[in-house]
Amino acid sequence: METTSKTDDTDRPIGYASHLKRFGASLADHHSYSRKDFVFTLADCHQKLGIEWHEESLETVPNEAVEEIEEFDTKIEWKALECPKCHRRVEDTRKLTDHLVEFHGKSQDKLWYSEFKTIGSDVKRWFDKAVKRQAESSLVKKKFNNSNNMLICPADSKLAPFLMIKHLEVYFEELAAPATDGIALNIVVDEKSYPVIFSFHKVDKVRRRIKRSLVKKSFEKRLKVLEDHCARVSILDEDVIFKKSRTAEEHKALAQALQLPETCSYEEIVNKITEMRAKHDDLNSVYSKSVKPDGQKMSAEEKRLISSLTNDMVTPVSGKRKTTYKIPSELGLGATKKRQRTTTPE
Repeated sequence: METTSKTDDTDRPIGYASHLKRFGASLADHHSYSRKDFVFTLADCHQKLGIEWHEESLETVPNEAVEEIEEFDTKIEWKALECPKCHRRVEDTRKLTDHLVEFHGKSQDKLWYSEFKTIGSDVKRWFDKAVKRQAESSLVKKKFNNSNNMLICPADSKLAPFLMIKHLEVYFEELAAPATDGIALNIVVDEKSYPVIFSFHKVDKVRRRIKRSLVKKSFEKRLKVLEDHCARVSILDEDVIFKKSRTAEEHKALAQALQLPETCSYEEIVNKITEMRAKHDDLNSVYSKSVKPDGQKMSAEEKRLISSLTNDMVTPVSGKRKTTYKIPSELGLGATKKRQRTTTPE
């Protein structure tokens, strides 16, 4: 049968997704087919459920890898479409529409259908009646996970799309591993009650895997976009100092910056750079962040004073930079000299 949408106002189509797959970053099943919706739907429509008994095991079909695969887990037994006017059987809805227009439609219906592929109100009413009859007489059969018996449900029931989900597990009388929880219900068949348990264990597992894949795919796509926008561009950074082939203007500016004569050679420039680097390392080695040269911890006032003289809150031990800090021995020497000047006889 060709799967189409119902022509009357309904909230669900005739065909339903039975596999949870990821195509185009979306779930194949409807978002409203959740555990909560299933509980409410089951409470309203469980009276139409039944059990089909099977004594023997289902036939198995060996595949190329010599593994036995069950013939089916969920089966839809569609009844043949019949014309509501002459009860003629057709294969699908396309042929049903052609038959209704050709044999029972008016001349205007035939013109509209041939030119615009539309049908009149009478043909639509016959079409809906035929599809409704087929849905009412068709059955959805789902095999129990721990039994050869099958759970049956009318195809037009709101429970049908839930039973068509491949990963939905249905257990007969008792719950089996790996399912850990389920929704229990007693189904009455021939005045006898049978417990049936529905488990969303695999459904939730597959949905979580799909959502993780979607998040990963979105992250990788976003990362690829950022990488394209932030691609590293190789920029040639020429070293004016150490390159041997310099222009006369570059050589003159470099010699002036290094305080060398304009006729200096490449070796003299390298030696000057090495000397400046060694001096810089020695200068950094004599600086201390918070400890004085005598090992005492620097006070907050001394730090504030030094911060006004240096850019990194350090105390120079030696050098030409002026500072108010003096070595204690120098302080004693200065005081002695001052006292000597004041006590010198006239």
